[in-house]
Amino acid sequence: MRKLRYLCIIMSVVVIGILTSNSVHAKGRASYQIQRVDQSVHNKAGKVIAKFYYDRVILRGNTKAVKKINKDTKKVCDQFFHTYKKQFLGYVEDKDQPYGPTAEEPYKCYVTSKVAYNKNGIISIKQYSDWFAGGVANSEYTGLTYNTKSGKKLSIVDVIKGNSRTVKQKVERNVRKYLIKNSIVGSQLSSTMNIVKKKKIGDYNFYLYKNKVYVCFLCYELELGNDYTVVPMSRK
Repeated sequence: MRKLRYLCIIMSVVVIGILTSNSVHAKGRASYQIQRVDQSVHNKAGKVIAKFYYDRVILRGNTKAVKKINKDTKKVCDQFFHTYKKQFLGYVEDKDQPYGPTAEEPYKCYVTSKVAYNKNGIISIKQYSDWFAGGVANSEYTGLTYNTKSGKKLSIVDVIKGNSRTVKQKVERNVRKYLIKNSIVGSQLSSTMNIVKKKKIGDYNFYLYKNKVYVCFLCYELELGNDYTVVPMSRK
């Protein structure tokens, strides 16, 4: 285990939310729990000075579909730590920085998860990511959506009425309206829409909430600064 100048990382898994039943209900509502895989860093006083964790949704049950979904959410969780651990802890341990993380202003690299939609054989997970390591702070929303009967991870064409071509057109129209509403016009609008149009239909990230689809764009993805963009649209 890597020795930190503050204190070693203690990995823990904490259940932070549970639904009580053990299977998929007749109404298509899946039972699940949320586990926090926590590798946060503490100082010698035991206070957190670097928040480093991932909240993973785990479905309850033993069906093939449930096992398939849980395998995928574990893969996403593992990829998060694989991607950020070396970089984030490098910032935490950087002795050349004049100001490091403190209990009052901890560094952050974490993902929280919330089930935003859970009915009709579909579960959709809304995720919030936060990053701060002494420089610019970034945050963004992403989603994971699954068919609880088959275990299939759904793409946006699975949740909006139409074929791949018409769904892509709907997304582009809604993104354009959203950008104009938020004062993105002229050459900046054209430039941003070019980025959107280059995306393949299977590349759109989203989550469901009530009767809408929320299309998620990451920080910097649309070249609008470090702000994230989430565009709501109808499923029809």
